[in-house]
Amino acid sequence: MKYLNSLLMALVFLANSAHAAVWERPTGAYTPTNHSVNTTKYQTDSANHVAISSAKVDGDLNKAFQGLNDIEARTPPSALGKTGLFLTNDGSKGSWGAVPPADFLVPDIFAVSESAVAPSGAISLTLSIQPSNTVFAGPASSVSATPTFRALTNADIPFIPFGHLQVFTSTSTFVPTASAAYVEAWGAGGGGGGSNSVNYGGAGGGAGQYAAGFVNVTPGVSVTVTIGVGGANGTSSTNGGVGGNTSFGSYVIANGGGGGAFATSANVGYTGGASGTGGSGTILINGGRGEDSAHASTTAYGVGGQGGDSPRGGTGGPITIQNSFFNGAVPGGGGSGASNTTGGAGANGRVFVYYP
Repeated sequence: MKYLNSLLMALVFLANSAHAAVWERPTGAYTPTNHSVNTTKYQTDSANHVAISSAKVDGDLNKAFQGLNDIEARTPPSALGKTGLFLTNDGSKGSWGAVPPADFLVPDIFAVSESAVAPSGAISLTLSIQPSNTVFAGPASSVSATPTFRALTNADIPFIPFGHLQVFTSTSTFVPTASAAYVEAWGAGGGGGGSNSVNYGGAGGGAGQYAAGFVNVTPGVSVTVTIGVGGANGTSSTNGGVGGNTSFGSYVIANGGGGGAFATSANVGYTGGASGTGGSGTILINGGRGEDSAHASTTAYGVGGQGGDSPRGGTGGPITIQNSFFNGAVPGGGGSGASNTTGGAGANGRVFVYYP
């Protein structure tokens, strides 16, 4: 009995070591019984000086080796030397392995630094570059769909729940009959630049800004409405005039566009007028910038730059060539540049007031 216990303790020690093995057990016809019964049998045989049968020993060794194999199956594999690997399980035993590759899919509004999941490192998401003057919104039609970046449409502007409209084309006053109103305003367009030769053209004028929003007013208290005047035609020696600012009191302000540069020589592109910016209101959309004039040689016709377009408003004067110019369209369009004549004038601003 003493030697058998020593043998079992040695087996347990081996089971607790880092060495992974499958413990083999001796074969035998003995059918194992529980520990207490075997212990009683060994004590009885010992007291009667009866030799312990090999069948009994084989049976208990079978139980011991089975227990060692159970321990081995339940012991997690060693993590030594397994850097970058992950513990996995196939349903019967654990093992170390690499992360299986997997695609990392994101909406196209994002740019991703890595296309697949890796055991280490980082995956960065950034917003993809989008065209200018676009917004992230649902579809412009009535059918629901995934949002995308797109240009604003008339349908995107809030519905105005007021039954009256007053249009201002020149400076005046508005007398509120209710405590709320919705206002749209356009700054005036800048004038286009001119030149004194058919071989070079002036630049287009910038468009006026668009501003809009709901305002709270006091019934019976007048609000000053100022309409910006379009920038004057540029000459062969002066830039186009700057468009005037349009305002509804201090509530809504739409600033005018800049004047286009006049031209004095060939082989030079002259700078278009700046778009109307700044202003105040719930909605602010900058006017279009005036187009630079095209380069031309002393043996070719100069081309005047196109005037900027006003958001939800008038278009700019189109490109010109040889002794022609076009004024900007109301409201807020920039005047065209011109060759061998004055540039086009910028268009005046305008104000719409919606009220109950």
